[in-house]
Amino acid sequence: MTDDKKLILKMLKEGKITEEEAIMLLDSIQSGPRRDRKNNQSEFETSILDKIGESFAKFSKSASDMINSFDFDDFALKYNSNYKSKSETERVVSADSAEKENIDLEISNRDGKIEIYTWDNDTIEARANVVYNDKFVPASSDFIKIEEEDEKIIIKPDFAKKNERYFNLNLTVILPKKLFRSLKVNSTNSNIIMRNIKAEDLLISSTNSRININDINAKTARIESTNARIYLEDIEGENLEIETTNGKIDVVDVSSNKVNVKTTNGAININTVKPEVESLDLKSFNGNISVNLGEITKPIKAKASTFIKTIDTNNISNSLFTNYLTEDNMVIAFTDGYDENEDRLDINADTHIGSVNIK
Repeated sequence: MTDDKKLILKMLKEGKITEEEAIMLLDSIQSGPRRDRKNNQSEFETSILDKIGESFAKFSKSASDMINSFDFDDFALKYNSNYKSKSETERVVSADSAEKENIDLEISNRDGKIEIYTWDNDTIEARANVVYNDKFVPASSDFIKIEEEDEKIIIKPDFAKKNERYFNLNLTVILPKKLFRSLKVNSTNSNIIMRNIKAEDLLISSTNSRININDINAKTARIESTNARIYLEDIEGENLEIETTNGKIDVVDVSSNKVNVKTTNGAININTVKPEVESLDLKSFNGNISVNLGEITKPIKAKASTFIKTIDTNNISNSLFTNYLTEDNMVIAFTDGYDENEDRLDINADTHIGSVNIK
């Protein structure tokens, strides 16, 4: 067994990569030339890992770009084979929230779009633009339904086993400008757009669906997606968790106290960190990590690490940080006055194959 294969298996055994990642890395070096084994072991490891990283990065970026540019909404509504004989209609359902103080709201859709915003009204209203196959679905069908049970409200397509394959819809939900106890949004092949929402607990989950969220205030928020990009702007709260596979993550004007961001095969961009932020934990297997600190003035500790590449200290702003510690593929930088017992910002940026840039 070659040394490079042994190295990959060692990485797998130590839990630094998954089984799928190990297979991809082994495939990427299968046809490559062997290195001179007379070199120093650390130099050999560095050169092999650079080669693996470059090969894997090209493959993953191509796949990620293709997924991010695909319009699942358009595909679902226009090219579904079940809609050769299609008709279009609209439906509106609503619920009065005036007497409800602690609302738990759930919204779901499939093969369409979800758009959520607010208005100056106590009514929760859901509007559906429907495309259906009139050979299998009666024109009198409800298509969308709203269910109420105490403080809980559920909005979802009215799928029945006999007709669920023969219609889909774009869903617009308009909410009162009030604080919701919890808000859960789930989609498959349905892009999610949200703005001006307040909730104690927020959970946004999607598959093959881009997420675009603006002006959100949530005590705890978790945003998760598969095969799609996530874009967040003007986010407030205590805890913010963001995770996606095969997608880029952009966060602009964040003021959540604790921010945890994770992606595979995608970049992480944090643009303008507000003074309320206490920690940024950023992880990407195959993507670059970039942090723009904006005008933040409180003391900062930044830990940047990669598995493949050597950290370039020039990418850790010299105008901000005054003290540096380096070890292997890791840099820890401090600004003046940093004290772990005082108000501060801690940044942990970790990527296997990409680069880290903090300015």
